[in-house]
Amino acid sequence: MNHKVCALVPIYNNHMTIVSVVEALMEKLSFIIIVDDGSNDGSETLVEELKESHPDNIDVVHHAVNSGKGAAVQTGLHRAKELGISYALQVDADGQHDLEDLSKFVGAIDMYPDALLLGAPIFDDDIPAVRKY
Repeated sequence: MNHKVCALVPIYNNHMTIVSVVEALMEKLSFIIIVDDGSNDGSETLVEELKESHPDNIDVVHHAVNSGKGAAVQTGLHRAKELGISYALQVDADGQHDLEDLSKFVGAIDMYPDALLLGAPIFDDDIPAVRKY
């Protein structure tokens, strides 16, 4: 099937990683929605520069104040719907997600078009306790 799929990247103060995450995503997907959740560390400028350099492939929405990741994801999902995008794959801006797994999710869309597909974290013994729990 031919689905419209995008990456959805909520961001809050990830100026150190956002450019590399978006560049890596652009190798996998043709469209990215970035929701800046009130960043104040320069991320807000970086995402605008990314949008300016790739106007046909990147859409940016800004929250005036930090509202939390859940609110940023909801904003991004609403924006995807407005743009006629069928599926959004949420990817964290800090680079923690293995983008090689995106193809697994895109492939699963054809098999399970009505499902909410979720990844499961894979941790080793070095995981900080705050992340584990």
